[in-house]
Amino acid sequence: MFERFTKDARAVVEGAFAHAQDGGARSVDAEHLLLALTVVPGVAGEVLADHGVTFEGVSRVCPAARLAGG
Repeated sequence: MFERFTKDARAVVEGAFAHAQDGGARSVDAEHLLLALTVVPGVAGEVLADHGVTFEGVSRVCPAARLAGG
């Protein structure tokens, strides 16, 4: 099914996996996807940024994100 994802969607999933792995998480959670959306270029990241959502902010408030070193 991953082959059906757009290039941008794949980049977000890969980024989320990397955040989860770096933090020692056993699974990829919504927080990891949110972190990835804040750093992978794209419309979703722009919308989040327009509403003040940043990598640092997500890292600060999400337990799973804190595992990723945020």
